[in-house]
Amino acid sequence: MEDKLMRNKWWVLGFIAALCGVFFFLTTPVHADNEYDITRYHVDVNVLKNGDAELTQRITYKFDGDFHGVYYNQDLRGIKGASNVNVSVLQNGVTSNMQQAETEANNTYTLQQTNDNLRLKLFHAISDDSATFTYRYLLHGVITNYNDTAELNWKIIGEKWDVPLKNVLIKIQLPQNNIKELQGWTHGTLDGQTTVKKQAGQVLIRAKENPENQFIESHLLFPISVTPDNPNKVDKNVKQKLQQQEAELARKANEERKRSRQRTTVIKYTVLAVSLLSTVGWWLWRWRNPGNPQDSLPPLVHSYEIPLHSAEITQIIIENKDPDSKAFSAYLLELAAAKKITIEKTGSKKNDYTVSLLNESLLDKDSLLKLLFTQVGDGNSFSLKQLDKFGKKPKHSSQLYAVFSSWQKRVFREARDLGYYDQVNAGLRIAALWATIISSFLLVITIAVFWDKWWSWLLIGAIIMNIILCYSYRKRRPKYSTSGWQLFYQISCFKKMLQDIGRFDMKKVGDLILWEQILPYAVAFGLAKKVIKELRTNFSAEELETNFGVYYPIVILGATNFGTAFNNSFSSAITSSSSSISGGSGGFSGGSSGGFGGGSGGGAF
Repeated sequence: MEDKLMRNKWWVLGFIAALCGVFFFLTTPVHADNEYDITRYHVDVNVLKNGDAELTQRITYKFDGDFHGVYYNQDLRGIKGASNVNVSVLQNGVTSNMQQAETEANNTYTLQQTNDNLRLKLFHAISDDSATFTYRYLLHGVITNYNDTAELNWKIIGEKWDVPLKNVLIKIQLPQNNIKELQGWTHGTLDGQTTVKKQAGQVLIRAKENPENQFIESHLLFPISVTPDNPNKVDKNVKQKLQQQEAELARKANEERKRSRQRTTVIKYTVLAVSLLSTVGWWLWRWRNPGNPQDSLPPLVHSYEIPLHSAEITQIIIENKDPDSKAFSAYLLELAAAKKITIEKTGSKKNDYTVSLLNESLLDKDSLLKLLFTQVGDGNSFSLKQLDKFGKKPKHSSQLYAVFSSWQKRVFREARDLGYYDQVNAGLRIAALWATIISSFLLVITIAVFWDKWWSWLLIGAIIMNIILCYSYRKRRPKYSTSGWQLFYQISCFKKMLQDIGRFDMKKVGDLILWEQILPYAVAFGLAKKVIKELRTNFSAEELETNFGVYYPIVILGATNFGTAFNNSFSSAITSSSSSISGGSGGFSGGSSGGFGGGSGGGAF
């Protein structure tokens, strides 16, 4: 009973851990080797009176794996080129200025510039660490002065990034303060925010995360007096047209945000409704499906009563699974005690035994024994040495595994035919477990969605109640019938006695005939070594040799015992086959106002 309570305890703990694992799986990205994240992307744009712009980009990478460096492409289409390039890297508090060179040495960079593109490749070896790379250069002709307004239209972050950019901050500083007619719009993801500071002559653009392959475009309008020295002039009026264009883009963006909020609200409350209905449904199902409840078993006590059934059947009843190789070892010992086979210690190997056939009718009933005697052995006997050799060939190992599986299924059916198993309760236990997992999984998702709501704590309480109800429901409905439940208790008490052997005088329990009957069960339960050790301690060699029957030479005598030796050989023989189964502050707009720089982007190598 203590074993069962311990299993239940670990089942509950394991279930809670599984729920936590599902939650963290949903909320934590999985990383592979040699990947990187960009954890911060800060850009300072200092617009000059002549229409040029001093650009400073600070990009923080977090590397997982080994990397040689990073690269960046600045799209120059639509402007007059770039100059005054300066590159540096900050790692662990140390700033290193990088030198232009073609050597590809550490802390150098290469520069390739055409009319359309500026490509920088930075060589900086780094492994499993973070570093901030800073690019400084001057961009020419970024401002256009029209008759009625000056315009900056620039995809400051291009669409050539293959990873999301986190913690994005873009600061555009104009060369004048108190610009009452300053207007600013930003195009890109709808989750960003634009702040227009007219007194400071400044525009701030923020986004918690910019998706991969998504540009961020800034479109500013301000008086031409702000850039009086700008030679890039166009003789026409565009201000009203551009304002109308941005107003239309802003209207569409706001409508999309509204639709997105509505969709999100519907989805969120649908998830809430489904999770609550599934939880209430599971609770009602539990009430309407009582099954066959069983009373709790009393505490386990030592039992010395031999189980009613054979060792292999008894193992199936208490463990409720197919018999294993230990059960088959016990089965052979029982056949030896019944004088249907003989087992002898042979050969010079410490663990070599020979099994000989006395009753040929066994081969007609048992295909596994037939294979062991006729294919592993010579038809009359087989040895563990021959079994080891036979199992080394994959074809033979697969054959042995298949026949052993048939033996397992046959013995398992024989055990089930005894009526100890309650099929109804078994089905209800599975249904209750899945109902709890599914409803709790939905509650976890709902909690993640409504984490900022005070009543999310009630959902946590519902998960705890789910676990408690599932535990109590399953505990009261074991997989055993009423008679099987009592049989399980008797076997559990018997097994506890074997587990506690050494804490009592074996002679006071019974004579060696009793322990001879017990030994196959000790083999099936994996307790043979412990029992044999105590037999040698409690009884003399003479008593064991005289009274322990056929088991003495193969189990008690020597440093090993047949049960352990056969189990090891047989398990090894089948193992190989088993592995061959508005312009003011506000949110971003969608679309684009046609700004330059869309091809900008970068990465790591």
